[in-house]
Amino acid sequence: MMYFKGARIPTQTAERCAELLPKYFPDAVDKIPPKDLTAFVLCALESWRDMKASWTTAANPSQLDEDDEANFIATRSEQIARTHQFLTQRGVEAAVELATAFVRAWQPSARCPELDVENYFAAQKDGGTRRERECMFLMGLRDKTSTLPTEPEVRLIVENVHWAAPAWSEIIRMKAGEFALHVIARLKGHEQAEIGFRILRAVSLFDPFAKARLARLLTVGWNRKNRQQAWDLVIQVSEESFDENPLADLIYHELADAAAALATSDASPKQVSKVIRILEGVADRGYWKAALYLYHYYSVPSEACDDDPDKVYSNKVAPDKEKAQRYRAIVSRYPNAEYELSMAMKEARGANDNAGAEPVGERGDDKEGA
Repeated sequence: MMYFKGARIPTQTAERCAELLPKYFPDAVDKIPPKDLTAFVLCALESWRDMKASWTTAANPSQLDEDDEANFIATRSEQIARTHQFLTQRGVEAAVELATAFVRAWQPSARCPELDVENYFAAQKDGGTRRERECMFLMGLRDKTSTLPTEPEVRLIVENVHWAAPAWSEIIRMKAGEFALHVIARLKGHEQAEIGFRILRAVSLFDPFAKARLARLLTVGWNRKNRQQAWDLVIQVSEESFDENPLADLIYHELADAAAALATSDASPKQVSKVIRILEGVADRGYWKAALYLYHYYSVPSEACDDDPDKVYSNKVAPDKEKAQRYRAIVSRYPNAEYELSMAMKEARGANDNAGAEPVGERGDDKEGA
């Protein structure tokens, strides 16, 4: 029986279950509610509702897989047995071997389910993955042949980004970041670009420039989930300081572009306010594009109709002629500024159209820990 403080981790577990279940058990579609299977596997309860009710009596949250190896081994064995029981009792053919493979891919009680917990403990003992050289060769081969890594190969790359031996870690993360960017650029707008995003997400945990670049690239993703992730990253990066980083200017430039691109959608006034704050901080460092965004935002709409024909910036903040002219002065030193901005906004509007019409919601107090 596992206990949680809130619904965040179990909800993410149920979402992964919904994604993986049809791949392993096609007959389970329309027979097995992913949330109920999650409740049974995590807590031995028959329904999601029963599981949520059980949390009200929990004094402390349960350990997750990565917290204790002995507990993980016992828990994983129980989860496989419960998965097999739940499926077979509802008429889904589920060999024990297949249930085992499904649970290992699902990892319902892992803190980081995208990383194989068994490999995590092995890497901790060995001081590395022992597959670092293989990982480097694989990325070089896939890059050279312009082919995509398979699912096991993606996991190998991501695991080495996290757990490579110290002698390998820096070069693997650098190569993985480059490889991810090549995949995303080649497959822009296609769902298979998610392979590149998965790898870049791993690298972003260790590299602030990769984190800022990831935020910007997610703004031109193909679905709302990516754009919500972009919002989360933009806010996260904006609360950090990179002034001492050798790549500080590049990090702040990526952050500003990501923030501005997100504000072209149906952003709320609160979100726009956050974007303005980010842009002002970056413009004050001399970045012309952030200054140009701000010039448009602060201009009087009737006076900037030629600059803002699609009303991308108009009426989102109170006009301020003094600020508009101050930021315009920064822009004036860059003759190609207007053209580059128009291209950036065209790309952002296209991405917003591809992602769907509904606005991106703000994340609030729903983030609860285990």
